[in-house]
Formats: sequence, structure tokens, C-alpha cells
Amino acid sequence: MRLFFSVLLLLAPCALFAAPIAIEAPTREKPVDFEAEVLPILWANCIACHSERKKEAGLVLESPQQIAKGGESGPAVVAGMSGESLLLRVAAHQQETFMPPPDNQVGAKPLTPAQLGLIKLWIDQGAGGTVSASRSIRLRPLPQGHQPIFATAVTPDGQYAACSRGNQIDVYHVPSGKLSARLLDPPLPLGVGRGEGEAPSAPAKTLSLTLSQGERGQAHTDIIRSLAFDTKGELLASGGFREVKLWRRPRMSVKAQWPQDAPLTEIAVSADGLLVALGDESGKARIIEVATGSAKQTIAAHAAAVTGLTFSADNATVFSVSADKSLKAWNVASGAAVGSTVQTASPIHSLAGVKSGEWLVTGEDDGSMHVWETKAFREIASGTAVTALKEIKALGGAVTALVAMPGQPNDVFTAGKDGLIRRWEVVEGKQLKEWRHDAPVIALAISGDGKRFASAGENHIVRLWNMENGESVQVQGDPRLAEKVAQADAAVNFTKSALDHTRQDIKSYEGTERMVMVRAMDVKKADEEKVKAEKMLEEKKQALEKAKSEKKDAKAIEQAENAVVEAMTAVQVAQTVIDRAKVVSERAVQDFAAAQKLAADYEATLKLQEEAKKTAIEVAKTPRPVKSLAFSADNQKLLVGCEDGAICSYDAEKGLPLGVHTDHTASVRALVVPLTTHDSPLTLLSISSDKRAILWNAPSAWKLERTLGGIDHPELLADRVLALDFSPDGQLLATGGGIASRSAELKLWNVTSGQIVRSLPQAHEDTIFAVKFSPDGKHLATGSADRMVKVFSTTSGEPTKTFAGHTAHVLGVAWHSGGKLLVSCGTDRTLKLWDFDKGLPVRTMKGSTYQIGPYKGEVTSATFIGPSEQILACSGDGTVRLHRSSSENDILTYATGKQPPEGGTRSVSKVYHYSVAASPDGQVLAVGGSDGILRIWSGQNRDPKLILASSSSPPQSPPK
Repeated sequence: MRLFFSVLLLLAPCALFAAPIAIEAPTREKPVDFEAEVLPILWANCIACHSERKKEAGLVLESPQQIAKGGESGPAVVAGMSGESLLLRVAAHQQETFMPPPDNQVGAKPLTPAQLGLIKLWIDQGAGGTVSASRSIRLRPLPQGHQPIFATAVTPDGQYAACSRGNQIDVYHVPSGKLSARLLDPPLPLGVGRGEGEAPSAPAKTLSLTLSQGERGQAHTDIIRSLAFDTKGELLASGGFREVKLWRRPRMSVKAQWPQDAPLTEIAVSADGLLVALGDESGKARIIEVATGSAKQTIAAHAAAVTGLTFSADNATVFSVSADKSLKAWNVASGAAVGSTVQTASPIHSLAGVKSGEWLVTGEDDGSMHVWETKAFREIASGTAVTALKEIKALGGAVTALVAMPGQPNDVFTAGKDGLIRRWEVVEGKQLKEWRHDAPVIALAISGDGKRFASAGENHIVRLWNMENGESVQVQGDPRLAEKVAQADAAVNFTKSALDHTRQDIKSYEGTERMVMVRAMDVKKADEEKVKAEKMLEEKKQALEKAKSEKKDAKAIEQAENAVVEAMTAVQVAQTVIDRAKVVSERAVQDFAAAQKLAADYEATLKLQEEAKKTAIEVAKTPRPVKSLAFSADNQKLLVGCEDGAICSYDAEKGLPLGVHTDHTASVRALVVPLTTHDSPLTLLSISSDKRAILWNAPSAWKLERTLGGIDHPELLADRVLALDFSPDGQLLATGGGIASRSAELKLWNVTSGQIVRSLPQAHEDTIFAVKFSPDGKHLATGSADRMVKVFSTTSGEPTKTFAGHTAHVLGVAWHSGGKLLVSCGTDRTLKLWDFDKGLPVRTMKGSTYQIGPYKGEVTSATFIGPSEQILACSGDGTVRLHRSSSENDILTYATGKQPPEGGTRSVSKVYHYSVAASPDGQVLAVGGSDGILRIWSGQNRDPKLILASSSSPPQSPPK
């Protein structure tokens, strides 16, 4: 029988003496469907090398017609004669060379007896069938508990880490370790997705999606393969099957501003959220319509600053108190006074409504509280005295804050100059509990669920209290200052790293300088040789002229001419040696001087940066004056209004900083989070001595902002999106993917419009696994299954560099922040460092170390840590390692498995790690893998800071 050698090379050579695989005879009457039953087997094991794109040995296995046509040596099957069909014989290891080979690098496995039996039956039935241009795919639920983390991402400020789990996305607040959000796309049924074992997406075909019924609540229909935050940490991109979704991080934003005539002091919101009452230093009170921001009433209420405001339960009356010792009531519709004015013995600092609005409580400068009945103001004629229901000797100093207890209409909290916080049952006038702030308290707030409260003192300290056990934590610093400290630290680390590199350059230049001395001798010798060569050239020219004049034979003249040419060449060589030696000498001297100057500049910069860092740390330690407090509508955040106009937000459980907003320019004197407003429950009101009230949008949930592509749009995205990256300016999003063994897909999208800016269909010969913009945004680096690392111009899309050296799939690529170095990693179990400017390899890192030895699995992901020379990498062998760009060996292996016994060797986990991400300052290093656990380390601490397993309950409602 003829040996079809070209066809036998279906994938690669196999072992010569492997045992044949049994062929299982299927028991069935129904004809074999090629597209539904045979094609998936070929896609998984054969088409990696025998596709329309690759056509190894001219053989394509994508349709019955192409299989019948065969390759360079003829057909791969003989219809009706499976025993004579080479495809079956090599697949069953009955004939050399076997397929797929055991050492293949595409994950192909030997066919099972059942699969071979199916192919045999299909051939015997005539090897017919078609591959339709379109087909319907029914997405099935992912397997129960199938939640591998294929992708991780960290915000640049290190506050949040995101990971994919199956087709879900979890976002964690890193400082607290809390699950902050589970991102949901409401239209998607729960658990729907294409499983790993389903029929692969056929190229160039239209797939119509049919969703099975079920509960709602996943991020994508398919497993999520890629995640990326933009450089501001505001947008998160997630990539699934044929689609990318952009999720907007919840951030406060100004909705409306209401300028006033005087610095504002107090604020109140009506129960229906339609009206706001504002009080100012001049004693005026204004009723504002929330919808328009216009003043409905302006009331000259008091002779001194307004210190408290509250609406009646029916929103018809607003009550005001002042430092002028008065309590008054006003008709909201007309602005007219209601009933009589109440005069107290001392200035009033605070006001609260209790008993569902039936009573008012005033807190006064002499430490007493008075309780008033609201209906008395309506029933008693003007000029008739209103008598307090009761008086409570509350505090040892002025009552500076009064807050009604949510869900407990008879309870009120007080705080004051004596530094104590007390809870009272007002009907009985009885104190229930007491807490000590250790400084006069100027602001107080209670969470909507009544589980926590917060106090701010004149010592500039804000404390968060647990209502049940009375324990407290101090909020930890100004978020702006914490970020400045991190930036200062990162700047110092960058300069140190740059200085180290420059010093290494100086050493190399010193070697070059010594070489220049040798080259100077070479120049001298070359000059001597040149003189000799020129003399010889002159002699040869004279000899040639003599030969011609004497009319010697042609051979003698030719020899003389050749001698002249050789002499001229000798002169040119000597001159070239001289020129090159001079260039090297001059360049070495220049580079050496430049490196010395650069090192001196770095040393001076480092000194300044270290001083700046020290100053930033000292400033961050200094407490800042606080004027107001409020909890967010979801009770997850504490909002703090500061003397300098900033509104800072903190985690409401641990007091860790979240963010800051600086739209006010002076002291934020009051914050109110309405339970409802006229159009949204997610609003915040703030007033300031800058004479403005600001209405904020204060969303608590991430929002699905845009979807790029779609499952029914293969013309936009052909298959799974395996790589994502935002440009440094946030304007572009790069997506990488393609159809395995068939095509590469690289596209640039406009983030704002969602339109494709540029498509590079011929970027690689196979699937793209990694994309990364350069720090300046001018270039885009990619890594592919074709074993290449390439760099493209972002502007033109033209390739600028190609780096060849990997022997298998390139799975990851990253830039150093300086833009001069690239690192790549892949299934060849190595990391490779590249010099971008020179287009040359620098070194190969295999993980050789005394700790656990070289990588024993694919290096799946790698990233530089900020401006440092440190490289974080993870592998399928269960290790997470730290490398330096200046060394071939890894310098640290992070603990992921069980701790070793005393004196033992650290164990390595069985987890297959897929993805790493790091904050620029190196304080948040996140890794995810096959066990669905997100592990987070900090700096070079070997043991994890956080081990975060999946939670079945999402902490938020689906975004609208």
C-alpha cells in the first residue's frame, strides 16, 4: 500500500512502537452527522494543523469534501472503506506516523475508542455530510461549581481587585478584603454559558443564540477569559465569547449646584424627597425644589446662624432653630410663620424629629434637651407661649449633635462638648447607653440599618462604632494623602531602579573605555597598515602602467589590474578599521559621560523624592479637621465632610479610605443622604461655607455601560476575546483573540463610541493571547500561538518590531514603565526579556532557583511591577514567582500551598495559575487559577495577605 508521507505528518512524528488503539463499534441505526459529531472531534485534535489557514501537507480537515480531496499524497479517506482510509489508520495507531503526537503543543489528545468507532462508521456510511453556513447553538449552563479564574485585574490605586469566575465577575475592596460587587448583566439567565466540551465555534459562520430559561444574573454567557482596568480605574473591560463589556465603577458626580447668598450651615430633606430646606449664617432659611433647584420660599427666619432644620411628617411645615435661642415653625407653601416662637435659655445647636415626627428635640448650649410637640405650633395662636413637654439634663457640655435612631422612633442619639455619645429613650427621658469619644464631638451620624454610627471630634479623629458591642475603629487617613504617599513611594522606587540600571551602564561603559584604549593602538596599527597599503597601491599602479606600456600579454595585464584592486581594498579596509575605532571611541566617551551625568541627576532626584515622601507621610499622619458625617444609602460607606471642602469616603466597617471628592472649596458643614428623592434613591446633598449646596449622584452599583460585538456578530469578534488592554489615555481598547489554529484577531476600539478604529487581520499567524499598550501609548505589543511577540504602531497599525525566540505559544506580554523593555512568557516554560529599541533579546528566565527549580509548567502570565525591575509571573505548575529584569533567576516564590514543617521545603500548590495582576506600587499582587480562589500578596511578603474564595450571594442588585 502506498505510504502517504505528507498525510502521515498530520501533526508531528509520534513514537514508532505505540500500541494500536481499539476501535469501539457503536450500536446505532441513525446515520452519523458529520457536522454535529465528527467535526468537533477533528476541531479538538486535528484542525490545529490542518485548517484552511495552515494546510500542513496541503491537507484540510474542515469538511467532507476537503477530506476527500486530501493532501499532497492523495485522499485521507476512502468512502465506504474505513480499513483503507489513512485518516483512521494513523489516528488508531495502526500505521506510522501516528496522530496526534504525544509531544504536540496544542493540547491534542489521542482519540478514544468511541471516537474512532464514530469516525469508522461515518467512513463506512460513505463519508458524506455538509457543514452549514449557519447553525443554531443552544447555550447550556456551565457545570456546577465550574468557576476557574482565567483573568485578574487591579485598579492603579490598588483599592480594587477584579477576577473572573466562570462567567461571573467579582470585584473586591482590597484594604478590607470585602466583596464589593458581583457584576451582573440583567438580561442573562443564571448559569447560561457554553461549556468547555461543547461544539467549538466554527469560523466564518453565523451562530444564532438560544437561551434556556433560568434565573437572571451573570456577566457573560460564556467563560470570561480577559479583564482590564483603564488607567484611572474607572472602567473595567471583560472579554467573553464574541463580546467585550465595559463596566463603570460607581463614583459620585455632581448632579446640580445651588449657589446661595451666604455661607450655608444646615440642611433638611422632605420625606418625599421633593424639597430641601437650607439654612445659612445670616439666619435665612430657603425652601428649594429639588427638580429645578429654584427657591420656592426665602424666609428671614432668625437673627443669627441657623443651626438646625427639619420637615414635619406631612412636609407642610419646616422647623428651624438658631444660635439666637429660638425654635420656629414655617409654612412651606407660603413661607409664613406658624404658631409662636419658642425662646430657650441658651443657644440651640441641634434639632431632631422623633416619634414619627410628632415631637421635636432641641439640643442646647447648656447641655440640656427639650422635647416639643409639633402640633402645638399649629393649634396655638401666634403670641401664645409653647411649653416644652419635658426637659432632659443630657450632657455636661453643649449638645452639638442630635440624630434620631432609624427604626426606633422614640430613640435619639446625642453628642457634645463633654466628649460623650449617649442614646436616649425620649418618652421616658431615660439614657440607654453611653460611649466616649475622648474629645468634644462636633458631628454624629447613624447608618440607615442602625448597625453602626460615627462620631467626629475636635481632635480631628473620626470613629466608627459597632452599635451592638460598642467597639470602634478610627478612620485611617485622608484618601488623597494616602494616594500621594503611594505615588511618592512609587517615584522613589522608580528612581532607585533607574539609578541601579545607570550604574550598571557605567560599569559596562568603563569596560568600553578600556577597550577604547586598545582600539587606539589598533588605530595606530591601522594607520601604519594604511600607509603600507597606499605605498603598495602606488607600486601596483606603476606596475600596471608599465605592463601596459610594455604591451605585455593580457594575462600579465590582468594580474597587474587584480593587484591594484587588492591594494585598493587593503587601503579601504584600513580606513574602515580607523573610522570604526574612532566612532566606538567617541561614542563610548559620550555614553560614559552621559551615564555619569544621568546617575548624578538620579541621585539628586532621589534625594528630593525621599524628602517629598517623608513629608507626605508626615502630612498623612496629621488628622484633618472634620465638620460633617453621613452614611451612604447602602450603608457600605461613611462620608466625611472636611474643613478644606473635601468629601472623603471610607469603608463603613473598617474605616479604610475609598475615595475623595473636592468640588466644594470651603468647609463642608452638613451631609444628607436621602432615603428617596424625586427621581433616585442614590443621591447625596452637601452644603458648604462656600455658599453652595451640591446635589450628587451617588450610585452604589457598577453599571454596564457598553457591549462591544455580540454573539450574533462574528464579523466584529470571531471567537473568544482572550486579551484586553486600555491605552494610557483611556481612549482606545485593544482586543486580541482569533480562532485557534486558523486566524488571529487584533482590533482597536474607540472606548467612547464603541466603534472599531483599526483592525489588523494579518497581525499573527495564529490566535493572539496577549495585548499590551506601551507606557506612552504609541505602540501595542502582542503575543500569539504562532510563537511570536510583535509590536505595532498604534497610529498606523504597521508592525515595528518582531521578536522571535519562544518555541511555543506566547501567553503573556508586558512593558516596563520606561518603555524600553518587554517581557513575554509562554508554554515553553520561560520568560523572555527583550530590548525594544534595539529589537534584540536580553535574557531568558527559566525560574532556576535553589527553592524549587525551573518552571515545570507553562508560564501563563507576567507583568512588571510599576517602575521597578521586578516581574511577577505565575505558572501552570502552581507557582507564583518574582523575577528581576537584571537576573536570569527568580528571587522569590510566593506561598500558595501548605506551609512546610520546621526546616522543610515549601510546598507548591496543585492549582493551575492562569493570571497575575499588580498595582504600580507593588502593594497589591493578585493571582487567580483553577481552584477559583483569588490570592493577594503585598510587596515581597511571601504569605498571602488575602485568600478570597467565591461567595454564592452577590452583594448588590443588578445595575440598571
